[in-house]
Amino acid sequence: MADIHHLPSHTQGPWISEHLPPLSPSWAGQPGNQDADVVLLRQRWLNEQLVQLDSELKHVRDLSIRVGTFNVNGQDPMQSLRPWLCSPGTTTATSDLIVLGFQELDLSTEALLISTTTLREDLWCEALMRDLAELGDEYVKLTSKQLVGVLIVVLIRRPILPLLAPSGVASSSAGVGILGTMGNKGGVALRLQLMDTALVFMNAHLAASAYAVPLPDPNQKQPIFVGRGPIPPDAVVDRRNADYVSLTGPGGRLNFSLLPRTPSALPTTVGFWDSHIAFFMGDFNYRIDLLDDEIRAFLDDPNDKDYSTLLKFDQLKIQQHLGKAFGGMIEGPIKFKPTYRCIIGKNEGHYWDAKRRPAWTDRILYLTARGKEKTVRLVEDSYKSCPTISLSDHKPVSADFIVQARSLITSQFGLPTRLVGRRNG
Repeated sequence: MADIHHLPSHTQGPWISEHLPPLSPSWAGQPGNQDADVVLLRQRWLNEQLVQLDSELKHVRDLSIRVGTFNVNGQDPMQSLRPWLCSPGTTTATSDLIVLGFQELDLSTEALLISTTTLREDLWCEALMRDLAELGDEYVKLTSKQLVGVLIVVLIRRPILPLLAPSGVASSSAGVGILGTMGNKGGVALRLQLMDTALVFMNAHLAASAYAVPLPDPNQKQPIFVGRGPIPPDAVVDRRNADYVSLTGPGGRLNFSLLPRTPSALPTTVGFWDSHIAFFMGDFNYRIDLLDDEIRAFLDDPNDKDYSTLLKFDQLKIQQHLGKAFGGMIEGPIKFKPTYRCIIGKNEGHYWDAKRRPAWTDRILYLTARGKEKTVRLVEDSYKSCPTISLSDHKPVSADFIVQARSLITSQFGLPTRLVGRRNG
């Protein structure tokens, strides 16, 4: 599959010729190459017919997907997660897929150094399945991937299981924490192929401080920033950008090994962007470039209820605009309060810690492969936080999507001319 960043801009089917030349020119009253022009006109007509046939050659299925992110701050699931699992205004979870990313699942020193246990994952997955069972919907845990405190889980409705392609699940992980390798920060990703549509989901926890800033010159000695000491603000943002690029950029560390479809074939490796749609969720730690008093004044401003003024100072949006991170990715309109840092147990009014600047650290973005916008339909239905869940110093965030998955109807395949001929009688 072509790289998502370099897919052609056309939306044509597999038999449609691209970049057809113009008809041959006439000169001095003499016709051009009539034989070549007949072939060219025939190809143009055939292209038009195949574009119309495209939808008939594919089975199309709309899938509802809920994506969520939650930094749980090492807490146990002592509160119902149903408000996070249900679509807005409903009391049942009806999404075909529920993809959830957790951060800070385990804050123990042992987990930071080496993590081989799934106790924390099991605890949270049991809570998820229990809440879903109470809602009356039959879900199963399809797959998961954990890297220390970063976990991604996919829950799927049983009727959707047959849509999974054979060997259609793959996973990957990479740490970008202390010294750039330890798993206190990093990303975990899952690749799912539903019918002929490849979806990638990444959950990441990016730098909170400017630890281990990459040196421009290996021979030059510079301080390594650790903790909450006096840190150049640009260095902190650059560290977050560097984490993102390390995971997803050219030569990025997140790749998937796909199992062969036949016993004689070899496994293949594809990159993070080798998909039709990519979803990126997590605690990205980007803050608001204002003083604490200024941020709180904007939050109290009745003329800025949509946060449009405050969002102009959001570091993530600024870095996107500068082309330094999350290039081309789309985020739904933010109409919810900052999700960090919150007072545990408080879910109304000003629930932010007085000692920390409020920020939208918890985000969900997505990207459709270039050239596939018309053939792979994606609609975001909602993007919201869940303030009623107050067990952590972060509020969980969710987004609902409708994705149009497709598969070729192979029983109808034949030569294009035969298909078009059958269409036209």
